[in-house]
Amino acid sequence: MPAGQAQKEFFFNEAQYLIDAMLHLAVEGVSQMPPSNPENGLCWIVDLNPQGDWIGQANSIALRMSDGWKFLPQCSGMSAFDKSSGQRFFFDGTWNAASEPALPQGGNTIDSEARVAIGALIEAVRHLGAFPRN
Repeated sequence: MPAGQAQKEFFFNEAQYLIDAMLHLAVEGVSQMPPSNPENGLCWIVDLNPQGDWIGQANSIALRMSDGWKFLPQCSGMSAFDKSSGQRFFFDGTWNAASEPALPQGGNTIDSEARVAIGALIEAVRHLGAFPRN
């Protein structure tokens, strides 16, 4: 058997995990500590103070594979859906998520409160990459 084909199933499976993980990135959550018994193919965003097997991998995507953890580098503009919070995270030097703006309250200043709320919504959507940054 030619070199490189002896373990072709292993390389194919690893490539499949990587494609599945990165094509439509969805993570189980953001954590500084690896889960105790993770399923293969699941991903997490590594928090800023990683512990255990994740030391030195802050902001990486930790992908569980059969032979251990594979750390995928992040890049500016990358986004990930966090299943635990139901929110999309966006990477621009660190992982961020838009904050929900406060709803306007009734009273005599409805117009100015509405303008502030609309401005906050625009900034939140801009933060997610829908609008160009100022």
